[in-house]
Amino acid sequence: GHEKRDWHKILARILNVQSFPPTCIPKSGLLLNVIMEYFDHLVTKVEFSTNIKEIKMIIDDTNSLADMQKHIFSCYVEQALQMRDSGDLEGFSLDILNLNALSSSVHDTVNFLLDVGFNLYEAIKLYIEGSLIEVLKKLIKSHEMSNPEATHYILLTRLAYDYIDTRLKLYRSASLPQSKSHRALLQFRVISLLNNGQLVKSEFLDQVKVKKMVPRNVKETLNHLDKDSIQAGNEDDSSDEEIKVKGGEDLFNPSSIPGTVVLSKVVV
Repeated sequence: GHEKRDWHKILARILNVQSFPPTCIPKSGLLLNVIMEYFDHLVTKVEFSTNIKEIKMIIDDTNSLADMQKHIFSCYVEQALQMRDSGDLEGFSLDILNLNALSSSVHDTVNFLLDVGFNLYEAIKLYIEGSLIEVLKKLIKSHEMSNPEATHYILLTRLAYDYIDTRLKLYRSASLPQSKSHRALLQFRVISLLNNGQLVKSEFLDQVKVKKMVPRNVKETLNHLDKDSIQAGNEDDSSDEEIKVKGGEDLFNPSSIPGTVVLSKVVV
C-alpha cells in the first residue's frame, strides 16, 4: 500500500540507492524489500512463550525429526494461547492440554511428511535454491485425496519452511507464521484439533468454547476426517500418481550442504 511505498522511499534515501554501482541499482527494490521484511518480522513476530518451551511433548523416536515435532507442537499451543488472549478460544489453558493426543497428532503429521518423501537434507538444499515452498507444497498436495494430513498442505508447507528457516538462521528465534493468511490457517487447525479431541483433555472439552467466526466453507474441513472416508469418496478415481520431489534420491547428498550448516540427527 501507500505506507510500504513511503518506507521504500525513506530507505532508498537512507541507503543512497543512486550511489550504488550501476549493476546493483536494478536490484535495489529487492534489497529494500528484504530489509523491510527483516524489520517487519522483528516487530510483528510472535515468539514461543517460555511456558510453552518448558512443556515436554512426547517425542516419536521412530524418526529423527524430533526438533520439527517440537516446532509444530509449539506452533499449535502458542496459537491456542494467542486465540485465548484475543477471546477466540474461551476457557483454554495449558493445564488442560491433552499432551498425549496432541503429541500423537504431531507424530502423524511428521510421519506423513516422511512417508511422502520429505527429507531434511534435500529440504535444506531446496531452501538454499529458493524452491522449497513450491516443491514441498506440490509434493504434499499430491496426496490430498488419499490422506487427511495433506488437506493442510499450505499450512504444513509453511510450518516446515519456518522450521528450516529458523534452524539455518542463527539470529532468528522460533515463532508463529507471520502472514495473516497462514495465521488464519493455523487458527483453523487449532479449532480442528479441539473438535477432534486432540487439544484438551476430554473432561474439559465442554469448558473450551470457540468464539472465532469461521467461514461456512471452512467449517466442513474442521470436522474429523479419516483415511477410509477419503478413500471411499474417491474409489472411482483411478489416478494414483504421486508427484515426487524433483531430482529423486540423488539430491539427498550431505556434500551439497554448506559447511556452516550444523545438523543434528537427520533422516537420510
